[in-house]
Amino acid sequence: MIYTRTLTKTGFSLTLKMLLAALFIFTAFIIEAKGAEIIDSGSCGDSITWELNDKYVLTITGSGDMYDYNSRTIPWESYSTDIKSVVFSGEITSIGNYAFYYFQITELTVPETVTRIGEYAFGSCEKLVSVNIPDGVTVIEKNTFFRCKALSAITIPDVEERHWIQFN
Repeated sequence: MIYTRTLTKTGFSLTLKMLLAALFIFTAFIIEAKGAEIIDSGSCGDSITWELNDKYVLTITGSGDMYDYNSRTIPWESYSTDIKSVVFSGEITSIGNYAFYYFQITELTVPETVTRIGEYAFGSCEKLVSVNIPDGVTVIEKNTFFRCKALSAITIPDVEERHWIQFN
């Protein structure tokens, strides 16, 4: 036996509205996902990768230590004045030397998993206003915040090694 149900005009209208609403939500999701296209990517640790999207959000994902750099070997250096924010994901345990040297970011939260911040990691981030460093950080290398002229709020845990942190 085949069961059929005839939709009334009201029932059809309600079903159509629900279908259109679902289609709208799905379309908005697709547009948002496509709205942030990856423009560059690479690795920055043995088990860490980075991606930069066209909204200039740098996402660092993975586990372990970031590589250490100098001021000319930072893989995303050519975007340093464009990057709006940095997002960490995963189990990053160290932020490498010079990793964000001369960036134009204004605030930063270091992930809970980080135990070491390398020298000059945020050096010359002249627009950096606030930094939150979790209690798990045990080593802050020299000049981590060198020339961070706008830095007005920083939370620093009681670290084991503090290599003459300079803030001016």
